[in-house]
Amino acid sequence: MSRRRKSKRKADQPTPTPPVAPEATLGESPSPSTKTRQQLVLAITLAAIWWSVLIGLAAFTANPVTLNREQIRQANIVISAKVTDAEENKAVVDKVWRGFLDEGQVTINGLSETGAGNGQAYLIPLKRVGPGRFEIAQARFFNGRDVHSPQAAVRLGPALIYRRTDSSIARLELLLSEFNGR
Repeated sequence: MSRRRKSKRKADQPTPTPPVAPEATLGESPSPSTKTRQQLVLAITLAAIWWSVLIGLAAFTANPVTLNREQIRQANIVISAKVTDAEENKAVVDKVWRGFLDEGQVTINGLSETGAGNGQAYLIPLKRVGPGRFEIAQARFFNGRDVHSPQAAVRLGPALIYRRTDSSIARLELLLSEFNGR
């Protein structure tokens, strides 16, 4: 009798399902839900927009035009010139912005050390060092105190020239009008 009862109990119990083998699930990965895909697309879109904005800002606001105010103030002559031979320090004057100088070819001491390129146009602040002799006015940098203070330490910098562009010309005109009191 006891045998019979055991067999009856086994028949009444539900049969367990065998576990799924890992090999069977490898090829059948469930695809992400629609909501997850939408979130991924949104994140990628926002990242692309953010990068576009950053690249645009870098392209349109990088390297603003700055002219050394004290270099322009100290220069006797400020010209716009096209470099004809950088190694020989030769340039052709297009326009005189400040001071007096005949237009035409001029030799400027130190032009070759500035990295000027042949055929390029520049704004060049000059100091007259003799009859028909010119050199680039040195840039002046201050220690952060008021420029007109007796304690202001002045450090002379390299001879700077500025690429002639519409924005550099506008900045030069603004500086010259400030110096003239307009």
